[in-house]
Amino acid sequence: MAQPPSQSSSKRKEIYTYTAPWLMYGMNWSVRADHRFRLAVGSFEEEYSNSVRIIQLDDETHQFNEIGKFEHPYPATKIMWMPDPNGARRDMLATTGDYLRLWNVVDNKSVRLEGLLNNVRRGPLGNVAPEHHPLERRDTV
Repeated sequence: MAQPPSQSSSKRKEIYTYTAPWLMYGMNWSVRADHRFRLAVGSFEEEYSNSVRIIQLDDETHQFNEIGKFEHPYPATKIMWMPDPNGARRDMLATTGDYLRLWNVVDNKSVRLEGLLNNVRRGPLGNVAPEHHPLERRDTV
């Protein structure tokens, strides 16, 4: 059943926009209750140097403001906030590109790289491509 206009008018329905200085590629909304309407947005630059900006809606000005940013090698193909709606854990953000990177957002102001993970498989003799394994027998003619 539809609510009368007097009751439904308490819900705010507005449209907000943000114009990034570059093409946007990866993005994700934060779900923390203590940082409402916060979004991480990654750039798509056709070069090694890219960046991620953290923006948040200012309830007074109704504008998105940049609250943090960091450089990111290659475009961030995926960005994801730690799913922590209650804010019980550290404020963490993960990005993927050439590696999986874990970022710590400190006091909603600065961002620090916490970890870098790669998927390089090491053989018994280290990082060796299978076709050039030193123990491989080669027949010579």
